[in-house]
Amino acid sequence: LMALLTGIGTALILASLTIRFRDIKHVIAPFLQVLFFMCPIFYTPFKILLYINPMTTYTYLAKSITESVIIPQHALLIASIITLFILLAGIVIFRRTEYFIADIM
Repeated sequence: LMALLTGIGTALILASLTIRFRDIKHVIAPFLQVLFFMCPIFYTPFKILLYINPMTTYTYLAKSITESVIIPQHALLIASIITLFILLAGIVIFRRTEYFIADIM
């Protein structure tokens, strides 16, 4: 559920930015690649930076299904807060640019 809400929030933000700035689509691919390399699939380079990335908790949640990985409660709380922030920011940004979408398209 958290991954879905983060995805929806990110999609709303990117949709709003793509309407305003046409070159955003060229920035999305490198950004997603950096996000992918920040995910702790096989390594954990910096513990503090990992908890800022909400994908860390999603990865640990997927690992906990098959393995006996214990998810720190503070990591789950931080990821939930970041997820809600991304979702609310996406909704607010999309609502502000919603009226311009029909004019530009």
